[in-house]
This record gives sequence, C-alpha cells and structure tokens, in this order.
Amino acid sequence: MKSIEYKIGVSFLFILFFTITSKSQTITKNKERFKAESKKDSPLLKAIISANYDSLLPVSKNTAEYELQIIYTQIDRDKSNNAVFTTHYIGQEHPKYFYPASLVKLPICALVLENLNELTIPELNKESYMFTDSALKCLRGIYKDSTAVSGYPSVGNYIKKMLLVSDNSSYSRIYEFLGVDYIHEKLANKNLQNVFIVNKFDGFCSADDHKQRLPVVFTNTRFDTLFFQKPYKSIASYKNPRGKVLKGKKQMTNSGRIIAKPKDFSSSNYLSLEDIDCILKRIYFPQNFSKQERFNLSEEDYSFLKKYMGMKPRESVSPKYNDSLYEDSYKKYLIYGNYHKRIENDSIRIFNIVGLSYGTIADCAYVVNKELGIEFFLSAVLYVNKNGIMNDGKYEYKKIGFPFLSNLGKAIYGFEYTRKKENKPDFRELDFDFSTP
Repeated sequence: MKSIEYKIGVSFLFILFFTITSKSQTITKNKERFKAESKKDSPLLKAIISANYDSLLPVSKNTAEYELQIIYTQIDRDKSNNAVFTTHYIGQEHPKYFYPASLVKLPICALVLENLNELTIPELNKESYMFTDSALKCLRGIYKDSTAVSGYPSVGNYIKKMLLVSDNSSYSRIYEFLGVDYIHEKLANKNLQNVFIVNKFDGFCSADDHKQRLPVVFTNTRFDTLFFQKPYKSIASYKNPRGKVLKGKKQMTNSGRIIAKPKDFSSSNYLSLEDIDCILKRIYFPQNFSKQERFNLSEEDYSFLKKYMGMKPRESVSPKYNDSLYEDSYKKYLIYGNYHKRIENDSIRIFNIVGLSYGTIADCAYVVNKELGIEFFLSAVLYVNKNGIMNDGKYEYKKIGFPFLSNLGKAIYGFEYTRKKENKPDFRELDFDFSTP
C-alpha cells in the first residue's frame, strides 16, 4: 500500500478550518496543554463528515441510528516540543452506552505495570515468571505459556498478546491478579470516573468468580519465589455508572434460542469513549496530566506499551504470529479497515486499542506519520446491529463498520495533511525497532 496522503476535500476543509476556529469558544486548562470545544457536536467534525459524505455512507446519513461517537484531538507542539491538545466531539453531549469489549485491556495493561512498580521487590519485573494457581472451578492453574520463548507465563508476554492480537486469556490472567478492588480504586484516583471493569473474559465463570483475586506466584528464572499473592474475594459492591443498561430488541441464548427482550448490560464492563481516549493520551503524553492522573510507570514501561500498541502482528518475534491469520490491518480499523494486503513501505504508524462485540465496533488511536510531521488522536465507536438481536453474530462489521472507520480515519488524516503547524514534532520517543522483541 502506497503512502497515504489523502487530499479529500482539501481546499474546502482548509478554508473552513480557519473560519470555524476563529469563531469557536475554547476552554483552556492545565497550563494551556488542553483546549476543547464544548461537548456539543463539533462544527469542524460535522464539516469533515459532510465533505466526505458519500465515502462515509450509510452512517453519515443517520449518525443517531448508528449511535456514532467521535473524539478527534489535534496536536500542536510548542518550541520545546510540548503538546497542546484541541479536541472536537461528535455524540459526546449525551453519549449512548456501548459495550467496550477489548478496550478495557489498555487500562489493565497499564495498571499491572504500575502494580509491579509499587511492590518494589528486587528482581520482580514484567519478565518474571507468573504462575496462577487453580482456585476456581472454571479455571485450571496456569503454569506454562507455549507462546513465550521461556515457555512460562509472564506479565510482559500477557501484555504483548493483549496489545498485538487482543488475547482474551491474557486479559483474564491479569484481571485475576489485580482484582476488581485494585482496578477501581486506582482508576478512580486518576479521575477516571466512567469506568466499570467487573468481568474477565473466561466463559463458564460465575458472577462470584469475577470477584476473586487469585493466588499468584512470581519467580525468577531459577524459580525462586519473588512474591506470593494470597487469594481473596472482594466484598465491595460496584455499580455501573450508566445504571440499568438494556440494549437490542431481542437476544440469543448460548443454546441458540431467541428471547424477545433486550440484553441487560448492567453488570457488564463499561468504559466511556472519553475515558479510553484519555487513557491513551496519558500513555503517550503523561506530562500533559497532573501527577495524580498519571500511571506510575517508568520510561521503559511507557516505551513497552507504546511499542506493542503500534506493532503489526507479523513484526513480533516473541510471541510469533502467522501473518496469514493476523494481517497487517488486524486491529487497525481506522484508515485500514478491511484492507487485506501486506502494508509495505507505509510511513503511517497507528498506536491503538480496539473493541468489537455485540454489534459495537470501536477504535481508539494515536496516528503518526513521522516523515510528514502528522499526528493526531482519533477515537470512534458505532453500533451496527440492523436486526437488533444481541449475541446472534449477525452484525454489519464488514459491510458498514470497517469501511466507515477506515474512511473516517482517511478523512481526518487528509485534513491533518493540510493543517499548518508552527513547529514540526520531534518523534524521538517513537523511534522503535519493531523487528526486535
């Protein structure tokens, strides 16, 4: 695929940008690092959608029907390379509930690294062997990992698998180690309020099982115990910040029976688009947030997360992935969507996290072209479930979801291509060698 330098509606949008921004009222906070319009639908985003109306059909025809939400953040650098964010919204004044699916993996990845740092145990790190004992009927003990070079599980390998191919088992093992109390306490302290992470992704586990923090042993390569976590069950009660949440017209049971009532998501995970967008920004630009709002991570931790969010599955040496099963576009919905060819010599790099479940398709991304000095954040979610039946597997991901996100990403990229910046960004923090583990 050739380098993407889209110029869709360039002249119109270029002029419109200066017309709109000269009139818009902005709210400034945190030492001028953030500028945002109100949560009302952004005139700029509406203009970009209008200018690309045909390529964004059918969603552009009825954004309400598809429950579209978009958060687009422009990034400008000062002379010292500090970033200033200017954010534009669609569907954020009264956002609809959506099931976040794998979006919850990103805060879990950051929190487990924070947890290891806080334990301050010599030798204990993300490469230490991590053994999960069997304490639940729905789970056997985890003592091996065939995808790891060592053959043993570790926090580092679990994070890689989550960020590279959205591995559910890896998420569940880290969730069991952290526990529901730790997750909510830490995220609340960071002023992330619209978060409700109460489920792991293991089938056949009861609601009670999700409250268990399992016994976990960390060892060094000599199998000397570095840390042992005793099991305990949370007695706290957490409530979905959206209250009672019903979605869909009907639902299909695991046995294939159709029930004529909406699916209840009140006890399912929840993460608002704004919060996941904000979490991504805290990883790439922690200096834009107060010390309390940041994750307690080392520079090495930040680099580790950044690298594996941007890596293509075939670029990973450990774990190793077959590129016929995991294409270059895998997990890169914005810009690439359904693209099935190998992405060669493309200067665009997308650092992101995605969600795909129950007819909801979401992507939260930091898009960069180091050669052209282009960078922006783009988070979007839409609902594609025409028949209204939850859990039947009949969703319009390929027909509507992927094409829309792909073309939306191209439209924003095309607009950014025209946008003048006073200072070209310095991307040295993103100089990763993606060919090394």
